[in-house]
Amino acid sequence: MGLNPAQIRTVKGYAGYAIFNHSSSSPPSNNNVEERGNIDHQVDIQYTDTRLIGNGSFGVVYRAKLVQTGETVAIKKVLQDRRFK
Repeated sequence: MGLNPAQIRTVKGYAGYAIFNHSSSSPPSNNNVEERGNIDHQVDIQYTDTRLIGNGSFGVVYRAKLVQTGETVAIKKVLQDRRFK
């Protein structure tokens, strides 16, 4: 069973990102952060299954699933910076 293309969203993002692997509510330490990719250029990032998980004066945070890997990620939409609108 595949995804309906109407359910997939695509944004421009940086190829490098960090994934925090921890199961407790405490913040991750430096030894469990995995760096990925090169942050020199933007790429298309496809995601689905978005759900609002937080917001504040600086932006909005969504939980989503990356189409390419199936990983659950947090996506922050910055509201105050023109570069991210």
